[in-house]
Amino acid sequence: MEKGYVSVVIANLKAHQEDLKMVTGLTKDVEHIKKEALATLKQSTEALQALQQDLQKGAQTTQNHLQEALQLLKTHKAESESHIEAAHQQALQSDKCLDQELKENKKAQTLFFNYQKQLHEEVLVLEKENAKLKVEAQKAKDQAEKYKKEKYYFLALGPFGLAGLATATALFATWSDKANKAKKAAARSNATLKQHYIFQENIKELQDGFGGSIDALSGVKNTFGFLIGSFNNLIENTNGTQQDTTVMSLFLNAAIHEANVLLLDLA
Repeated sequence: MEKGYVSVVIANLKAHQEDLKMVTGLTKDVEHIKKEALATLKQSTEALQALQQDLQKGAQTTQNHLQEALQLLKTHKAESESHIEAAHQQALQSDKCLDQELKENKKAQTLFFNYQKQLHEEVLVLEKENAKLKVEAQKAKDQAEKYKKEKYYFLALGPFGLAGLATATALFATWSDKANKAKKAAARSNATLKQHYIFQENIKELQDGFGGSIDALSGVKNTFGFLIGSFNNLIENTNGTQQDTTVMSLFLNAAIHEANVLLLDLA
């Protein structure tokens, strides 16, 4: 069976969860954000899966009641109306659960928006540190090059340049060591910053992912709206005479159609 809106959203959230787990090399503060984000994501995904299962059962129950109501409509109208009422109550209950999950998804989206803001501040600090290390590495390299040239200059002077050569050689060695260390520190900083950019992008994608979840649940909510609207039409006609069964049959078929759409959305 083709996946419905909710299954696609759940699959996307699970994929993002795995991507998030893979990001390493984060600072202590950002690692804490990662831990919170993963906990929020796990809770939200599990809640969405549980809701999907509950809504599928509810939609199937609703559909069964509606089909029974249609079969009994002309021969046992009272029983038919009883099935209609049971289906209506089931739809209202499911719709209420959906409303609660929509609220939770909006809260989760807000949480990821806040994670994004925190990450932005952390990345700014890392960018400043990275820029500083690059400057220090370049300065150390320049100094090493300077004393390298002086070393060759004093070397060319022969015996007259021995004192200067010793000094230049020592300074060249010192600044070369500093340049190598600064270069390695800048490289580590670059790698760390890159990991934070990846993590930042993952958090942004998850914020968008919860937006997709809200859109999907809102689509299901709209289907529930049409279904409940069909029930309202049915209920308005349940007090009529036996001759009104033709009209009720039309409304029942419309409600069954909406229940089928609902099952597809929740697949």
